[in-house]
Amino acid sequence: MCDNCRNIKVVKRFPSPNTYLSALEQVKELLATGNYEIEFATCPIDKVKDENGYWCDDSIAHKIKCKQCGTSFIC
Repeated sequence: MCDNCRNIKVVKRFPSPNTYLSALEQVKELLATGNYEIEFATCPIDKVKDENGYWCDDSIAHKIKCKQCGTSFIC
């Protein structure tokens, strides 16, 4: 794990949908740095909920990978 990855706040469980949405905001910020890339996603991050507020699916996952050290993180 590199210096970029050591500062990531890891959440082991998502007790509520809002916790997941908060984690996705952190993922978006990490992607915006250019140091991470999406390795796998069940849906686009900006399409987790539709315009009516409905979730895209019952099971959602997003996995990012550090471009420097290769460490992966999954939501």
